[in-house]
Amino acid sequence: MQTPYGLFATSLLVIILVNGFPASFPAQDEPQLAFDKKVYWPFDEAVAAINYPKGNSDPSKKDTLTANVFTSSMAKAQKPAYEIMLTEIAENRGIFATSVALTPDPNLWPGDIVVQRDDDLIVEFDTSDRKFSARVDVDFYSTSIMLAEPSYKVTDMAKILVIDVDENMRPDTIDTLDVRVWSTTDRGGLLVTLRETGDRTGLFAEFLTFTLDEESTGTRLRVSEGDTITVKYTDNSLPAPAALSSNNFETVEVEELFASASIGYLVPPIERAVASEPEIVDSRGESVNTPSVNEQVLIQSEITNVQKKKQPFAYIVQIKDNAGVTVSLSWVTGELPPEDSFKAAQSWMPDSQGTFSIEIFVWESIDNPNAISPVRNTTVDIF
Repeated sequence: MQTPYGLFATSLLVIILVNGFPASFPAQDEPQLAFDKKVYWPFDEAVAAINYPKGNSDPSKKDTLTANVFTSSMAKAQKPAYEIMLTEIAENRGIFATSVALTPDPNLWPGDIVVQRDDDLIVEFDTSDRKFSARVDVDFYSTSIMLAEPSYKVTDMAKILVIDVDENMRPDTIDTLDVRVWSTTDRGGLLVTLRETGDRTGLFAEFLTFTLDEESTGTRLRVSEGDTITVKYTDNSLPAPAALSSNNFETVEVEELFASASIGYLVPPIERAVASEPEIVDSRGESVNTPSVNEQVLIQSEITNVQKKKQPFAYIVQIKDNAGVTVSLSWVTGELPPEDSFKAAQSWMPDSQGTFSIEIFVWESIDNPNAISPVRNTTVDIF
């Protein structure tokens, strides 16, 4: 079989030296055979090399050698091996190499030799009196998924990354894969397509954006502040011993991989609807400097929504006497429009003289006691 990838130049020597051959070979008569990787995946490209100084018959040109390549499954089925031609990487070097494209199904993916997961790929070279060989495993790789950061603001872009070498099914083309993405707010979420970062990287990436008000679409996910976003990838090319399906490259069982991150707050929760310091006023909103027993007054604060979205709130007034006993507890609820203010007030009619402490709380609601403003305090003397 002739390799379709042509002859290798000096750059191939670097690959060979890094992946198993020493920088200088000892003088010897017997050939040394090797592959450029310790493991290949079923869509990989394998480089086979032979160090054989005797094959350098003409120092002035690049000589060639022939060898056979086959798999353990081919040998078991008694199928004939493929003949390959290895070309000397440079004149007078005595190192010969070529490449072989692997494929689990040549009808779907072009390739030189059909391999199965958990196969052995074998190269065999004959001298006049002896056979020499090298073998390497063919298997699927483990997969990982991640989000580039542990948390994002709504205005950020989130980078999704999946490392799945097995999905590099076409070594000369940018491949794609799909992930499912959802948020606490939008459980249905999105199906997002990730593109390979290079034609042979096995690393897939895409950016995700966020919206507070619009529907999820494309790569834009609807979220709320405080949400968790989750990315799920289903790996159906598991290493041995996971059982293979009938097509011999997908596995019957799959592994679901997850990555998650949180959506932070553009505005800290405690600063969403900030209440001013409380005032004692009458029914006309005029300040009351010396409130008296049995005189009805209002405990008033201005609440400001600093967000670009509406904010429900509960305005709570608690009044205690100088012994720390609560003498009044009341509240009012409402909803603040975006970037708007509201003067909230609760009435109180003191029934005794003394010094009283007033505490103002602003929560999301009575049932959801998350503070959206710092607590405000003041004291008042009743005469």
